[in-house]
Amino acid sequence: MSVGTETAVRTPFKGLTPFDDSPHDAELFFGRERETEIVVANVLASRLTVLYGPSGVGKSSLLRAGVAQTLRAMEGPEPPAVAIFSAWSREPVEGIAEAARAGIAETLGGDPGDVAGSLADRIQAWTSVLGGELCLIFDQLEEFFLYHGDDAGTSSFGTELAELVTRPRLRVNVLLGIRDDALARLDTFKARIPGLFSNSLRLDRLDREEARAAVLGPLGRYNELAPEDERMSLEPALLAAVLDEVAAGRIDTGLTGRGGVEDRTDVERIETPYLQLVMQRLWEVERERGSGVLRLATFRELGGAQRIVEDHLDRAMAALTPPQRDVAAGMFDHLVTPSGTKIAHGASDLATFAHVGQRDLDPVLAALASQRILRPLGEDGDQAGDRYEIFHDVLADAVLAWRTKHEAETALARERDAGRKRQRRLAAVAGISLAALALMAVVTAYALSQRSEAKQQSELASARAADARTAQAAAQANAREADAQRQKADQEAAAARKAKARATAGEEEAQRQAAEADKERQEADRQAAAAQSAQASAEQSARAASAAQAQAEQSAKTASAAQEQAEHNAATAKKAQGQAVREARRADQQRAQAQKNAAIALSRQRLAQSEALTSEAVSLLQRDPDESLRLVIQAHKIAPTSQLEQATRSALLSSRVRGVYSSGGGAALPTETSADGGMLLVAGTGGEARVYRTASGQPVARFGRIVRTTSSSRAGVGVAYTKRRIAR
Repeated sequence: MSVGTETAVRTPFKGLTPFDDSPHDAELFFGRERETEIVVANVLASRLTVLYGPSGVGKSSLLRAGVAQTLRAMEGPEPPAVAIFSAWSREPVEGIAEAARAGIAETLGGDPGDVAGSLADRIQAWTSVLGGELCLIFDQLEEFFLYHGDDAGTSSFGTELAELVTRPRLRVNVLLGIRDDALARLDTFKARIPGLFSNSLRLDRLDREEARAAVLGPLGRYNELAPEDERMSLEPALLAAVLDEVAAGRIDTGLTGRGGVEDRTDVERIETPYLQLVMQRLWEVERERGSGVLRLATFRELGGAQRIVEDHLDRAMAALTPPQRDVAAGMFDHLVTPSGTKIAHGASDLATFAHVGQRDLDPVLAALASQRILRPLGEDGDQAGDRYEIFHDVLADAVLAWRTKHEAETALARERDAGRKRQRRLAAVAGISLAALALMAVVTAYALSQRSEAKQQSELASARAADARTAQAAAQANAREADAQRQKADQEAAAARKAKARATAGEEEAQRQAAEADKERQEADRQAAAAQSAQASAEQSARAASAAQAQAEQSAKTASAAQEQAEHNAATAKKAQGQAVREARRADQQRAQAQKNAAIALSRQRLAQSEALTSEAVSLLQRDPDESLRLVIQAHKIAPTSQLEQATRSALLSSRVRGVYSSGGGAALPTETSADGGMLLVAGTGGEARVYRTASGQPVARFGRIVRTTSSSRAGVGVAYTKRRIAR
């Protein structure tokens, strides 16, 4: 990786983007060194390995930037070829074959050629040309069961997978990467693959020390290669604060729209996607401000990890117009399964889900893809084509929570609008009623002022009052009728809008069909012109053929005479040829026998070397398990044998050395460990004792003149052992 390559990248932090299978990403991939070593050793030693872990733990990054890149970098006479496959939405067998062929071509330095037959037949032919092993990595295997459902057990992939891992002498090792909540789905293959789970590895979240390495490692690598004025430092207090806030279970993405039990907080384990997302956002803000330091104050100003994670989605959605947000809400529910797994759909299907045309959908897809909320996928799983999925599993809950919030806000806005309309109707009815009451008051005043005409005017006033009440009742009835007519008008307007939308869609479809008809007409015109040109060319060719025929007849006469002479010469040569053929056959037979003998000798030599290394590795299991593990890996490169796999397992189980500590002089005495395993006491017969932190290997205390005598197998050194974080 050059300086120019590195500085072209805006940040050493990946955000929600997984690390890829590239040398560039491998240089920035830190914190998983031990896991990479263990997975690589298992892949080389076993025909089938299963790697599983929680969603978002970093399986894809480990498999691509860690395992695949380590295998590709291996040196030797027969380095393994590596192929990664993760496009499960269609029947995968042909795609796996293409990936395997490309991986072998990369290692071989040329295309091994196409071969007929099953997937196992083709890989067997290609590995024979390669002369080495193929490591086939199946990433995100849970998506195979998502897309193929009940047909998974009867699919051709299940048959081919069983053949790949059980056919004798087939030089291919398979690694399956799958989410732990989908691990039981592998039971579909148990009947055809004995010992399916016998070599299983669980990948846990990063611990705090590994998470520190995942931040400081890429930052240090970036600073090594970047110009001095572009380098970035980090406040120690910032890293501690970020790790505290991205601990497993600390980030709450809100309501998800589905049932579930909230994970408990685990302060010793870190959510890697959130860690990367927070560090990427801090980097962007400091760069925008011209700062060369990642600061705790900026982290607090942005609201901490919870607010940064929420803002990632909120900022993307706020950039959309209100109609575009309605479109996004209409398709989000179809991009996440009820169990919280992302699922890809074509752009035309998403338009149907959102009840909009393709023209209205495309700007929304482009905006969300640019903000890394959605990811475009092609047929081979690369970022191309018209299929889209949620960018990362950790966004699944967040997009469903946003959709629930958006629908609630939309429903509230509709209710407020309806309330305002009702208030206007009630105000109109109240006005009519007040007018009627005012009329009654005028009539009553007039009746009182005319008391001198008491009887007649009283009767007239009563009649007018009755008329007023009748008018009031009529006014109320008219108000109710007006309200009913307004509701009917609203319904008719809604129906008119729907009809207009259907008409618009029909018009767009008609325009599309007219455009297709124009294209077909243009194609027909082009084909007609091509036909005329072909006819003229044919006529010209016919004339040329006639001339050539005349020339050929003349040449035939000349050739007849030459043939007679040639027959005489052939008779003479035939005798010599027969003798040469017999000599060549004897030479071919001798050469074939020599090649066969050489191949047998080479095979026996390689087998003997492998067996010798295996025997030496077995003898070193108790004395030097690390050297034993190195020897069995070297034996794998030379020739697999029946004893080698068991020797490899034993070496992996015996390799337990985790640290070497100095006792300060003299023979080392037995070590002592604190109750919580965090401190280690190492003393020697020289009279000195030292205390180390087991996590970092750093000394924290030193004591002189401690008198204690005992024997030790290794002078001057204390050896500490710890348990593995990844277990079978």
